[in-house]
Amino acid sequence: MYHPSVHSEHLAAVLPALFSELVDGSPDPGARTTMLNRGDAGLLASLDRLSAAASSAAHAGGPSIAAHVDHLRYGLSLLNRWAAGAPVASQEMDWTASWRRNVVSEPDWRTLRDDLRREATVWAAVLGTAREVSDVEAGWMAGSVAHLAYHFGAIRQMDRATRGPTAEDEARAEAAMRESGGMVRREGGAMTPQDDVPLKILSARRGRSAADTHRVPRARLGPGYQRRRACAIGAPLVRRTMTAT
Repeated sequence: MYHPSVHSEHLAAVLPALFSELVDGSPDPGARTTMLNRGDAGLLASLDRLSAAASSAAHAGGPSIAAHVDHLRYGLSLLNRWAAGAPVASQEMDWTASWRRNVVSEPDWRTLRDDLRREATVWAAVLGTAREVSDVEAGWMAGSVAHLAYHFGAIRQMDRATRGPTAEDEARAEAAMRESGGMVRREGGAMTPQDDVPLKILSARRGRSAADTHRVPRARLGPGYQRRRACAIGAPLVRRTMTAT
């Protein structure tokens, strides 16, 4: 079957940032984010908080966190094989194996996290490299971000220890930054001006489209900022899953 060619230049400008935010987080409370609340450490650091026993625990009869992590690792390994020019034939893939790997020892859990970190690092570089791909392959690339976000959210629902800053935590950080005159403490203790924030507001009552973007310095944002920010594109679906308490 013929699949039209797509150049991933535009994807390469967006997908690596989204993927890396999920994997590595945004520990700098002053940095802009798209899906996670500011100050969130991301997937890998969240998994590091868990013991092997916690990652192996069953939840309502479903798979363990270790199984979710192995599933992510396996999926990324297949994508990396494809990107390296050595794709795995569909008949050789086994998507069921990870879901049978529910219990891990401490050494196995450490190895599993290291393997996920390695595959994620390689895939982030692939996403940042423009290339000619089919429309199906472009779907794989974009879908890898959504797929990881889904399982990240599932993991955070399964164990509270993996959860990131809540909306309330972010609101308190906003208030602290306003009190400091829009300054934020960077690494090394220096106080530097806060970056501008893009606000994509969905407001059908005002006739605005999803493409409407307003840039407002954070220092001037009022108390309604958290409510408006919750309307940012993508935030309602992803953040509620990532930070639910």
